[in-house]
Amino acid sequence: MKPAPFFFIIAAGLALAADWPRFRGPDGAGIAGDTLPPLSAESQRWKIDLRGPGNGSPVIVAGKIFLPVAAADGSDRSLDCFDAATGKKLWSKSVPGKRSHTHRKNTLASSTPAADGDRVVAIFWDGETLRLHAYSHDGAALWDRDLGSYKSEHGPGMSPVLFEGRVYVNIDQDGTARIAAFNARTGEPVWSADRTAHDAAYSTPFVRQVAGRAELIVTSSAGVTAYEPVRGDKLWEYVWDWAYLKNPLRTVGSSIVADGLILAYAGNGGGNSAVLALRPPESRAELPTLAWDKKKGFPYVPSYLCVGPHLFTVTDRGVAGCYIAKTGREVWTERLGGAFTASPVIAGEHIYAVSEDGNVFVYKAGPKFELLQKHPLGETVYASPAIADGRLFIRTQKSLWCFGK
Repeated sequence: MKPAPFFFIIAAGLALAADWPRFRGPDGAGIAGDTLPPLSAESQRWKIDLRGPGNGSPVIVAGKIFLPVAAADGSDRSLDCFDAATGKKLWSKSVPGKRSHTHRKNTLASSTPAADGDRVVAIFWDGETLRLHAYSHDGAALWDRDLGSYKSEHGPGMSPVLFEGRVYVNIDQDGTARIAAFNARTGEPVWSADRTAHDAAYSTPFVRQVAGRAELIVTSSAGVTAYEPVRGDKLWEYVWDWAYLKNPLRTVGSSIVADGLILAYAGNGGGNSAVLALRPPESRAELPTLAWDKKKGFPYVPSYLCVGPHLFTVTDRGVAGCYIAKTGREVWTERLGGAFTASPVIAGEHIYAVSEDGNVFVYKAGPKFELLQKHPLGETVYASPAIADGRLFIRTQKSLWCFGK
């Protein structure tokens, strides 16, 4: 029997969901079952100007795009809704704010919303306080919740997650840290758990299904913790060890499941990076164990991708890599060029990685590197792309682009 082609293996492991409901899509894995045409003037469906900058990624549910935007003068932040087919703005809901300090690559609209079939939730920072807002798909305000003051030398960037009627927010900042759950229908608090404080972190939680139960996996600069999603009970925890570094690291990219392992990683502005691969416990009687770790050569900000046995990365300095997920063994590395903040995504059998200077690199998600295309946008990109209904959506600091069928 002939072995299945690599693209078939990819497709067979995915739910072909048309929506992209949270940061990095379904399950936070960054993977869509869609296939896309080559990027060109012919496949560009539309491009619209945005009223201000932002690093929050687009989320797409039921044919609508939800995108956070900050006014250019910092006077407000808004959640804008667009028709995914045409780019037409359908509504905009704004909240007051003020110009506040952020990292030079951060913005005042860097939290990616999350949406389900009934609502969309978004986090806004007015320069002092965080608030969690919920709107209907038609733009009606449903509720909002004060998350308290927020302090970080880099500004905010955490993104909410919706799961089975609850909203989860990892409120990790300089000096304090907690994970909080809210009723998605009413906004009422469900549970909250304090976490070990470290430097502010921005990793988005995800839900892991194991042995008929769900675990909420939360990664921060202090470690990786699994919580029971309904009550908030701590199920297990793995604590980071930064003893080998002079400067502590912070987590920016989001953890994923890779061939049965949980990959968590961190870094700092000094160019340091580290990744560890955990064997998560299969029962409450067990503890997580370390499968492998690496202390250089891996990303700090861009999140990872995994298909079958292969792990794919793009470093902040523009080196694409493929590794064996179970062991961390290198399969190949290739320099793309440029700097990268946005996380890569997969559509069909192709990886789409967008550099800060707006070049979209398209290459095979396989055990041999094959660059298929380099398409220039000519605009600065910090936000991770989204894929829905056979279309690729890229948010620049000026515009929102749509390519596809």
